[in-house]
Amino acid sequence: MISSPPCGPFGNIAVNQTELVGLNVPVGYVGGNVIPELIKDVGPAVGRRTYFATGRLAVHDTLPKNDAFYEVLQQFVKDYHTLHGEPTAMPSGVGYDMALPIVDALKAVGPDPQKIRDHIRTQQKNLIGRQGTRFSRSPEDGYGTDPRDTVVVTIEGGKFVFKGYLKESFDRLGIKDADVQAQLRELKLVAR
Repeated sequence: MISSPPCGPFGNIAVNQTELVGLNVPVGYVGGNVIPELIKDVGPAVGRRTYFATGRLAVHDTLPKNDAFYEVLQQFVKDYHTLHGEPTAMPSGVGYDMALPIVDALKAVGPDPQKIRDHIRTQQKNLIGRQGTRFSRSPEDGYGTDPRDTVVVTIEGGKFVFKGYLKESFDRLGIKDADVQAQLRELKLVAR
């Protein structure tokens, strides 16, 4: 497992060095560099055996059409390209999702800060973000995301490619919802 900071080449270097030293094993990559520039820096052989847990936006073009987020992501990709004249990448969706809860709350309750906070914490359940995850914040969980709501991707043919859902991997490994919640509490990502 390789974990990279949200920026910088460190994860890319580590992934490539697995090939240089002859390690022909699957590599798990957790980090913030799931962007097109990463693909240019990762060798093709190691890219095919490197697996990323990320948001669906990274693989909007290879995501199954029956995915619950498919239509929302396709519309976001189209709108983003029309507005900015460039393709989306994970940071596009993350940036949008940072503003989404506030804009949604402003539309619902107006500019009162207390009402905005209460709306975000108690009313925004299953708010679909444009990075391809749901937000259900609460007073105990300020992030409001579920790690099982991500997809597993790899690199093939010069692009990120959908391989499966993280929840399916957890299920195969016998990792239960209670186990995930306990780990989130232990890491102090959620209260209680």
